[in-house]
Amino acid sequence: MIDVNHYQIGNVKVKISSDIVLPATKSMLYEKFLAPPGDANARYSIFELETKSYTLSPLDQEEKKALRRTLVFPEWWLANPVFRAPAVREAIQYCRIEPELFHLSLSWNRLIIRNFAENEFHFFYYPENKKDMTDPVFNARLRNLISLAMVNDLSFLLHGAGVMRQNGAALFLAPDAGGKTTLIKKFKRNEILSDDQVVVRWAKNTFHLCSTPFGTMSCGPAKSELAGIFIIKKSKKFKILPAKANDTLRFIWNESFLKTVVLPKVLRTRVFDMLYQLCRQIPSYYIHTPIDSLDFKAIDNALAGKSNKSGS
Repeated sequence: MIDVNHYQIGNVKVKISSDIVLPATKSMLYEKFLAPPGDANARYSIFELETKSYTLSPLDQEEKKALRRTLVFPEWWLANPVFRAPAVREAIQYCRIEPELFHLSLSWNRLIIRNFAENEFHFFYYPENKKDMTDPVFNARLRNLISLAMVNDLSFLLHGAGVMRQNGAALFLAPDAGGKTTLIKKFKRNEILSDDQVVVRWAKNTFHLCSTPFGTMSCGPAKSELAGIFIIKKSKKFKILPAKANDTLRFIWNESFLKTVVLPKVLRTRVFDMLYQLCRQIPSYYIHTPIDSLDFKAIDNALAGKSNKSGS
């Protein structure tokens, strides 16, 4: 039995097909983002790979040549019998056309094939690792896979929290355990885009912040034009100070770097250009805040442009 689910996250329509029921896709947050079946911008398949399926002949020379040209493909992977499985062989065929837009990861417990040209992503797991597919750790892996398809839409998944206010969306950034969730809980539930992962989308020279199911809180599918970026600093007194655009870019890139390492060069450059424009275009601030209080008026003033804007 194949479990098929359709979602809309940001501007991307996602189709996920799997041979097991993934706990994440049945969670309350994912269900908020369910979409009717139809044409998908990104397709994901998650299937078991049994050794008895290795029935094809070894890779031919043209297939080997194409795989060698994909991103960081070790020569010794070519001898792996996993490529004799029909499902795997079919999934790698497009790399003959545009190998530079292909990325594979092969390890002891899974094979991941990322076809960025077609926005198709395949996750093959071995029978002995089936239990890992229902482990909470896989939720983060699934999230990261889904996020890869967004780059072609000039969108990017950021580790941050977002809320919608009257003057636009506010993006709050902090490292893990840096206070994002604690801060975001102070807003109304119907204002919260996400407490942990948000999509920033660039279209017609305007940035929007979009909700996601990747966290513990979200009002559901929603977006708002981005009006301000706030880097959280824990403090005894509340204050908002302007941040330099270059410092904000450095913070975001350092937090996002691991998400970009599997991207082909052209897409990694696209992400950097988008984030560069984000930090130059959207005012950014350091928000010094105690755990037990928040000055909503000061935040709204910053979003309305009534505070000093970020420097260069």
